[in-house]
Amino acid sequence: MGGVLEHLERHLGPADAGWSRGADGSRMPFQVVRYAGGRHLPGMVAFSTLGLSRRRLRSPPSGRDVRLELLMLLPEPWREAPVPTILQSLGRGLVETRIAIRRGDVIGPQGPLVVPDATVQSFYTALPAYLPDEFATCAEDGYAVAIAWLLPITVVEARYVARNGWSAFEARLAECDPELTDLTDPLRPSVPLQPPP
Repeated sequence: MGGVLEHLERHLGPADAGWSRGADGSRMPFQVVRYAGGRHLPGMVAFSTLGLSRRRLRSPPSGRDVRLELLMLLPEPWREAPVPTILQSLGRGLVETRIAIRRGDVIGPQGPLVVPDATVQSFYTALPAYLPDEFATCAEDGYAVAIAWLLPITVVEARYVARNGWSAFEARLAECDPELTDLTDPLRPSVPLQPPP
C-alpha cells in the first residue's frame, strides 16, 4: 500500500496507530489508520481506511469502477474516540454492497456518532476541502484512488441535504466558513441553514 499510505502520511502526518481486526476479533478486509496530524490540520487528528481501495466499487448511476479510501477528521481531544469501529462498519458495508459512495451522499441518521451524547447522527460525503486539492486523489498500482471525507452532520443538516441538494448545503457551509475544529466537533450545533433562493 506504499502509494496510498505515503500519500496519506504526506498530508495527514505519520501513522501512529492501526487496526486490522474488528471489535469481535475478526480480520478486516482493510485496515484503519490514525495519523498524528500534519501541517494542514493543526489541532486535528485524522483517521482513514487503508486497503479499502483494493476493492473495486461501482459508482451509481454511471456504473463505472471506483476505488475509495474513507477519511474522518476530528479535533485532537477526540483522538481516542471509537472511530476505527465506525470506519470498519462503513467500509465493510461498501465491500459487501460493492456500491461506492459519492460526493453529496448522506449515510444515516443512525443515532449519535462518535460519543453517546453527540449532536451529529449522519455522515455527509464530501471532498476533503480543508486539505490541498492534490490530496483528493492519488495513484496506486496504476489506478486512481479517491479520498472520500466523511463529515459528521446533524439530523437538521441531513434533512437540509435531502430537501435542497448537496450543492446548496456546501454553498451554505462556504458562506458560514466554520473552522475545521468547530465543523468536526461531535457536540457542535447545526450550522445556520436557510432554504436556497
